[in-house]
Amino acid sequence: MSGRRTRRPRGLVDLGNCWLVKLARSPNYYVAWNAGQGTRALESTGTADLQQALLIAQAVSERLQRAETGEPAPACETPVVRCLLAYWEEHAAALPSATAARSELARLRDSFGGCLVSELSEETITTFKDEQLARGYALSSVSRSLSTLRAALNHACKKRRLASKPFIPEVFGEHDRETQTPKGRRLSEAEMARLFAAAIDRQQRRYLLLLAGTLGRPQAVRALTREQVDVELGCIRLNPRGRRQTKKVRPVVPLIGSLRDELAEAAPGPLLAIDGRPITDFKAAWRKLRTRAQLDEAVKPYSFRHTFAYWLKRQRFPDAEIGQYLGHKPANRMRSTAIYIGEEFESLIPAGNAIDEILTRVLAAAAKT
Repeated sequence: MSGRRTRRPRGLVDLGNCWLVKLARSPNYYVAWNAGQGTRALESTGTADLQQALLIAQAVSERLQRAETGEPAPACETPVVRCLLAYWEEHAAALPSATAARSELARLRDSFGGCLVSELSEETITTFKDEQLARGYALSSVSRSLSTLRAALNHACKKRRLASKPFIPEVFGEHDRETQTPKGRRLSEAEMARLFAAAIDRQQRRYLLLLAGTLGRPQAVRALTREQVDVELGCIRLNPRGRRQTKKVRPVVPLIGSLRDELAEAAPGPLLAIDGRPITDFKAAWRKLRTRAQLDEAVKPYSFRHTFAYWLKRQRFPDAEIGQYLGHKPANRMRSTAIYIGEEFESLIPAGNAIDEILTRVLAAAAKT
C-alpha cells in the first residue's frame, strides 16, 4: 500500500468510498481511496482479471466502511482471493518457503478466484483436488496447497478481516502417507558408484557428495555455503544462521570423513558455484548425469536420503536418530526442546560413521570404473 498526494483518479470504477484503477506501471488492477489530507492510498488487487479485481475492490470498500467500528467481514461477503493476497503480502512473502507458497497461492487463485469464502465447501475442495490431480500434481502437493488456503483464512480471521472461516477438509490421509511413493528410489552401492563415475566436473561430484554425506534435502544442499561447515567442531549446519526453521527441519549433521577434505579446502561462499555464482538449478545436469550412468528416471537427488535411511534402519539405528538426521521434526517435542535438539549432533556420529563407511566403498568403486 502506498500514499501519495494526487488528484481524484480518472477512468475507473467508482465504488463510493474507493475506486478500481489501472496504472501504467503494472498489468494488475489497484484499489484507490482518499486517505485524508489530500493523499490517495493504493492497494494492489494482485490480479489483472477485471472480475476478480472487482470482487477485491468491493471487499476493500466494505473493509473501509467497517474500519470505524472494527467489525470483521462475514464470509458471505469476502472473496477468497482477497484473503490469499493479504496472506502473501503480510506473511508468506517473508517465509523461507516463500517460493513454494507463491506457487501454491497462484494455483489457489486460479481455482477459487471467483469464489467467496462462504462458497468453500467439501464439494468445492473435492473439485479442486480432482482438477489438480488431473493436471499431474501429486496428492501430497494438493494437500500442501490446501494447507496454504487454511493459513490464509486463519490469517484473515486473526487480522479481523473475516468473522468466521469454513472447515477445509484434509485430502491426504494417514493411509496416503503410509503408501505414498518416495521421491527417489533406493540405490545399490554399484548404482551410486556409477553416478559418481559419471560426474564430469567437480561441482557435480561435490553435489553428489553433499547429498550422500549429509542426507540433506536437495534444496538445502544446493544452498550450502562454506560458512555452514565447521571443520573444527566436525559438523555441517544445514540451516544457515539467521534462517528460521520450518517444518522441514534443516539439522546439524556430522562432517563425515568423505566430506572433510573436500569441504575444508572449499572457498568462502556457496559450495556449489560457477565463477562465484551459486548453482541453484541442477535439473538439466542431473538428467544428463543419470543418463551417462545408465540409470532410470526414478533415480533422483532424493534417492540418497531414501537409500541411506533404509540402510541405517537395517543396521538397527533408532528411528529417532534416523529422523533427526533426515530433519524430521518430532511430533511429541515442545518447540523450545526442538531448538536444542536441532543443534545437537553428537548422538548422530555413529550413524555418520556408518554412512561414511558405505560412501568410502562407493567412491573406491567409482574410481575403478
